[in-house]
Amino acid sequence: MMREQSVRDFKITPNQYQLFRFTVTHQTKLLIRMIATAPVNLILLDSEERADYESRTSSTHSYTAAWGRRSYLEESVKVDPGTWYLIVEGSKEPSSGRIWVFE
Repeated sequence: MMREQSVRDFKITPNQYQLFRFTVTHQTKLLIRMIATAPVNLILLDSEERADYESRTSSTHSYTAAWGRRSYLEESVKVDPGTWYLIVEGSKEPSSGRIWVFE
């Protein structure tokens, strides 16, 4: 059952990204829903993975979850308690849209 919902809007261009932060208090399954005007990349990171992403030191990019070039997404991901980050990366053209995260 989904008890909480977080809604975020984004507007990005190629080679740009926006980071959205949220906290999970117990192990749960998140439902991530996204709609965009043009395809974007989505990446779900925990705190350690975020540090690797920000420094660009991880050549393998082994993140919790990643979805490439999508304009629509509806996926569930099991996560542990902690701080999580959802990154929206611009791809080939400017895009705007909305992300819903349900717990």
